[in-house]
Amino acid sequence: MNAVVEHAGPLDGWGEVVILDLSPGWRAVIAGLGPLAVGTGDRVEDGETLGRLPEGAEAEVYFELRRDNRPVDPSPWLE
Repeated sequence: MNAVVEHAGPLDGWGEVVILDLSPGWRAVIAGLGPLAVGTGDRVEDGETLGRLPEGAEAEVYFELRRDNRPVDPSPWLE
């Protein structure tokens, strides 16, 4: 699935954040990244690197799938 990077950059308390526009009404939020490999407005494809984990820290990446601005359980798509 192709997506468009809606936001790529820092957000207070979340590190570097990437928000992907997956299709009308669907968004993916990936937070806690270090250096990013994408920028706002980029088009990305399945498997493309979005960024790297921060160096020297126990990194924890946050992932959220959203539909119509509400969180959705992503487990059916992550198997």
